[in-house]
Amino acid sequence: MEFDEAGQRIYYATYTAYTGRSIRSELLETRDFVTFRMSQLTGSATINKGMALFPRRIAGKYAMIARQDNENLYLIYSDDLYSWNGGQVILKPKFPGSSCRSAIVAHPSIWMRAGCC
Repeated sequence: MEFDEAGQRIYYATYTAYTGRSIRSELLETRDFVTFRMSQLTGSATINKGMALFPRRIAGKYAMIARQDNENLYLIYSDDLYSWNGGQVILKPKFPGSSCRSAIVAHPSIWMRAGCC
């Protein structure tokens, strides 16, 4: 996602890092697509994979869709990009015992969700 931070363009992407034993959510940052910074995301909402950053701030905060309990989709907010806590369930599985496996497709002005059972 492209953001304007203090008059400069910076690009962010979330991804799932795998150590060979465990997973964690991380943030990739670049200004020039030549150099990149990778940072671990922290907080209670980052305990599982499946985090997708919104393309713009909402009420001055960064926002993400997250699958922190591996079942529901949550909307979470942060004042910075690195610490994510709490959240509100916005989508639950349709059938008991199933989970929301959602593909988030991003375009700079459009978000689309597909695939919740």
